[in-house]
Amino acid sequence: ILSTDLPTPQLSALLTKYQDPEQADDVTRINKDLGETKEILIKSIDQLLERGEKLDDLMDNAEDLSYQSRAFMKSAEGGCCILI
Repeated sequence: ILSTDLPTPQLSALLTKYQDPEQADDVTRINKDLGETKEILIKSIDQLLERGEKLDDLMDNAEDLSYQSRAFMKSAEGGCCILI
């Protein structure tokens, strides 16, 4: 007759450890970490592209403002206003 009450403190620790697949398998854990890193990189690239578009819009607005200020200056020089 076999006894099932053998002391196995290491067995319970191993069972606890290997019930979590990330702890049991380094490849699974690394794949999960890579997936999280990939998501962060994609989000960062999207934010950079968005900022680039905003900078392009600012540059266009600055060019428009510069053109308008030169046009105003020309119309003011030949007209009624005196520049200080």
